Amino acid sequence: MWKYNIVVPKEYGIIVYRLKSILKNNLSKYRHAQAILEESDKYKYCLIVEEDVENHVKAEVLSYLVDNIIYFYKKDYILKNLKFDYNNIKNFTYFLKALICFDYQLDKEIILDKIIHSSTVYIDSLFNFGIKKLKDKWYELVLLANENYFYINNDETFVQLIKFLMSNIDYRVNTVNVYYKDNRYQFFDQNNNYIDDYLLDYPSNDDNFLINSLISLSPKKIKIHCELNNNDYYLYELFNERIEKC
Repeated sequence: MWKYNIVVPKEYGIIVYRLKSILKNNLSKYRHAQAILEESDKYKYCLIVEEDVENHVKAEVLSYLVDNIIYFYKKDYILKNLKFDYNNIKNFTYFLKALICFDYQLDKEIILDKIIHSSTVYIDSLFNFGIKKLKDKWYELVLLANENYFYINNDETFVQLIKFLMSNIDYRVNTVNVYYKDNRYQFFDQNNNYIDDYLLDYPSNDDNFLINSLISLSPKKIKIHCELNNNDYYLYELFNERIEKC
């Protein structure tokens, strides 16, 4: 049997609880066991699975784990080091999402290299001691934001800053089809498979969710199959050459 453990602080407990839910479905036909143990200030996630599916499961767990470290830890690191009040900046989440996704593939490779051979991952220790060079790179993004605070407050230059960041985000999917179903935006790939990506925010009918999701997915082509709400200015400014209205 293959055994794997993840230890996270309680404030990031969502990482292991969501993983447990995902694997419960994906591993239903295999012999396996999952548990989350609660300690004073952390959760310990434990997984045991048949060796026959070790490689497949390990790849899925590592991909999920790296994505979530980038999503939660990089985001909190950026916000902690900003030197201005971002709460009053209209549509700041677009800029933040672009910062998080900037150099995503390189971030992923560096983190994966640090955890690929471990059977137990202590996420806080990894963040505090294992990826110092990566955090130095993230700090350069924070400096970019702090030094360009004036331009973030201006609609035109705000868009240009986001587009600059997006130019360094590799395409993650070829095509995203956008539909409005069940009172929320939903995304499907070129084969009409539902996209449930780890980097997406909680689904909603909000245009901020739509634009933040498209920044995260970084598609080569976007097909819109529904009416948009209010924020199509930013959608077309950021993705104009990729959009096809169906």
